[in-house]
Amino acid sequence: MKHFYHNLRDVVSFILLFSFKFSQAQWVSPFFTAPVNSSVIVTYDKGTHIEFNEEITPPFPIADISYSGTEIPSISDIQGDGTNSTLGITTQLPSPNHWQLVVTIRQDYESGIHLYWFTVKIGDVSNKVYLVIDNIHDNAPVIQSSSKTCVVKENFVGISDDCK
Repeated sequence: MKHFYHNLRDVVSFILLFSFKFSQAQWVSPFFTAPVNSSVIVTYDKGTHIEFNEEITPPFPIADISYSGTEIPSISDIQGDGTNSTLGITTQLPSPNHWQLVVTIRQDYESGIHLYWFTVKIGDVSNKVYLVIDNIHDNAPVIQSSSKTCVVKENFVGISDDCK
């Protein structure tokens, strides 16, 4: 009898989960997918993780929102290295039933702002999004020491005598 109740609990849990899944606003999993852009990578682990290269000309989409309802997605609780005044994240509807997360401000890795996280909410459903901005090695690195400044060419291999 104990085995029967254990299986019954699993069946009831599945039915509740199934009915919850289909009773929510028309937002389906995965909640975000990568737009057609080779500079953007979308992965999932305790939230949605999005990586994109710095210096992409804005505005540019970083994710398609898997949602087809009528409520407008909202973005809140922006945290990390910067604020929305440095990121410019917004939702846009470029075509019917095709919501996107869009970055409207050019991102520069060398500015020191590399990481953001925020919440996207539609109706009663909310999801955490983590953004990582990748360096594209567009600037030569500068190495500073207490005695003098050294400039090393990008992708330099070997030892430089200029910094001793």
